[in-house]
Amino acid sequence: MPRGLNRFSYMVPAELASDIREGQLVRVPFRNSPILGIVQELTSSPTAETEKIKSVIDIVHKEPALSDSERILLQTCAEWYGVSEGAMQKIALPPFSKKSLRAVSFTKKKSRKSTGANTLFHELYITPTDHASLLKKHLGSGQTLILVPEQSLIEEVKSSLPKNKQAEVIEWHSRLTAKQQTDRWLQIRNNEKKIIIGTRSAVFLSFFDLKTIMVDYEHDDNHKHWDQAPRF
Repeated sequence: MPRGLNRFSYMVPAELASDIREGQLVRVPFRNSPILGIVQELTSSPTAETEKIKSVIDIVHKEPALSDSERILLQTCAEWYGVSEGAMQKIALPPFSKKSLRAVSFTKKKSRKSTGANTLFHELYITPTDHASLLKKHLGSGQTLILVPEQSLIEEVKSSLPKNKQAEVIEWHSRLTAKQQTDRWLQIRNNEKKIIIGTRSAVFLSFFDLKTIMVDYEHDDNHKHWDQAPRF
């Protein structure tokens, strides 16, 4: 949606009231067709005359697709880059189809409280040996995201990992098909894959337990999205 149409209000039918939660995927009527939406906020105070507000059709999955922290991140980025929340959420979510939604299952995430003790490591390397040892050194206990500036470097970075870790790798880039995006997004969201190597849009994936982010070839300008908004 354009920035001026950031959110739409819908009524929650009584039969859905006990199950609906922020971050869930829901089906809502829009113009003459049902479309997918994300529940952004629940309130008991209607924003317009209730007889003019359409109702949510159904809840696609009871487990939220996006956590509270993910939605806050996307809202913040939308404000930074002057785009709608929907534009950011389209980057963060795969292109679900009716067929894929029937087979989708979201693993329940544990709620996590920030300790405010984030640690930043900044290391430089110049030889292939250093490269491999640094990648191995910083592979965390949870999920690890390795960012590369372009798709052609994914295989090179993957080959630098220990052999026993390469089976845990999943690749993410803009040339994946819609089915590949959906399948891989779910594997990352449900903690089936521990190491993600991808280009810049991978920062918005729905991680289950992200512990480590490594930016490889950090000097490369292709890490920056320059040709269309949002320019992250």
